[in-house]
Amino acid sequence: MTEKIWRVHLHAFPARFKYYFAWYLTEGSCTACGLGYSGSVKSSTPGQPPIAKFDRYVNSHPTRIETASNMRDIINNWNMGVNDWLRNYVYLRVTPPGSKPSALATLATYGTSAFWHGFYPGYYIFFLLSGLITEIAKDMRRKIRPLFLLPDGTSGRQPFKLVYDVIGTLTTLWFTSIFGVSFIYLSAEATVSVLWREFYYLPPIIVVVVFVVVRCFVPTPRQTPTTAPLVETKKST
Repeated sequence: MTEKIWRVHLHAFPARFKYYFAWYLTEGSCTACGLGYSGSVKSSTPGQPPIAKFDRYVNSHPTRIETASNMRDIINNWNMGVNDWLRNYVYLRVTPPGSKPSALATLATYGTSAFWHGFYPGYYIFFLLSGLITEIAKDMRRKIRPLFLLPDGTSGRQPFKLVYDVIGTLTTLWFTSIFGVSFIYLSAEATVSVLWREFYYLPPIIVVVVFVVVRCFVPTPRQTPTTAPLVETKKST
């Protein structure tokens, strides 16, 4: 089983680099012709001129993606231009005014992205399960992560917070890889009958079960009056 897990990641991991290459090529072209210029910042060294910034057309941060501890970190750093469009014109549009985005808003956004890519079943399998993983990440951050923080809500209980982050990173990357293979196969039959069968259909079952358990049965930790404003301020930033 360990070998299968490793082989899946080795197949999915290099497949992401063709996207990184295309985005870096585009970013480099925009920077070379000046379109990527986004202003200047003051130098930290006294007497030095301002430093020019060329990050207007940055579309990905591969290092942040490959070391992400949750799905939110991945989507915030992957194909950033399209993600901004989906957030503003789908995710927030389907959310009623004055209310928080729901799981339906997340699934609608991922469904739009799947439709954007095409009609192969592999796209819809990948984006549907990615939507559930995103909702799990939101629930884990709200209900589980506070258990690993100090009462002030700004620092972690070491070494437990480190263990929490490492497990989150490994779990996120592996589930992204195994579901990302359906993005490569494009076929529902190859994804379900070949790939998932090798893992006894556990990956999608685990995602669905964890989503239901964390969403419906795990309570949200109570915040004390002294820590609530600090946590709320941190979230707002």
